[in-house]
Amino acid sequence: MFDKAKPDLLMVTTVDGFHHEYIIEGLDRGLDVMTEKPLTTDETKCQAILDAEKRNNRKIVVTFNYRYAPAHQQMKEILLSSEIGKVVVGRLQLSTSTSSTARTTSAAGTGCARTAARCSSTRRAITST
Repeated sequence: MFDKAKPDLLMVTTVDGFHHEYIIEGLDRGLDVMTEKPLTTDETKCQAILDAEKRNNRKIVVTFNYRYAPAHQQMKEILLSSEIGKVVVGRLQLSTSTSSTARTTSAAGTGCARTAARCSSTRRAITST
């Protein structure tokens, strides 16, 4: 699939215990990788990932999935209920605090904190008809 699709970035969202396998394969294929936290589950796997990152001169970005926060669950319920009508525009804005980490730029060109991004606030604006 990698050879056919030729992606610019690999996004890993599998079960935590398998993150390292997909991350390393993506790095070895010359891709930047974005994954959900945790990066991996133990020190040995973490070192293998860091070695692959260095060996291939690629970048890894670790993200935080905040979909189960109570406010987000409530928003999902409201949207699915059609209580506010048909949604025609949605906007998501994330702010990250990177004071304790170096700021890097992901393959997509957005500022991300390397391996330690923390979501400090989430604001969503929804316009409905």
